[in-house]
Amino acid sequence: MLEGFTTVIAAFFVFCLYRQDLIKSRTYYYATFACLMGIILFNTFYYFMDNTYGRGFCAIMLGLLHAGALVLTMAYVGGLSLKQMAGEIKDAAEDIRSGGDAKKPVIVPLTGQKPAPKDAYVEEEREQAEKPRIVIELPKKADGAIPVE
Repeated sequence: MLEGFTTVIAAFFVFCLYRQDLIKSRTYYYATFACLMGIILFNTFYYFMDNTYGRGFCAIMLGLLHAGALVLTMAYVGGLSLKQMAGEIKDAAEDIRSGGDAKKPVIVPLTGQKPAPKDAYVEEEREQAEKPRIVIELPKKADGAIPVE
């Protein structure tokens, strides 16, 4: 079913045995090990089951264990708790839903006046950009230093 995915998670798990500096949370690391052992167990049961309901149950458990192993791998490498990770995912979902500008400030006029159309702001910025720059030349001393008065 998901043998390739299991291989990737298990290979990274073993790689983290070699590079222990990648492990930020040992609790989640060992929980990932438990998920991998569960995947092996339910995968074995899946191939020995004859009835449809037993195979269906094993397939559901395999899916849940794969999802759990992936989330736990992200947690033990990223150093986040599951609660912090859920908050990050929630913020990302809100940002995606709002079109990417969830954190942009909204300016509301206090006097009840109507805001200017967007084109007026763009035109005003363009006019400011087109204004000539004024360059002031300061007198220099003979040694090249700027006089302080």
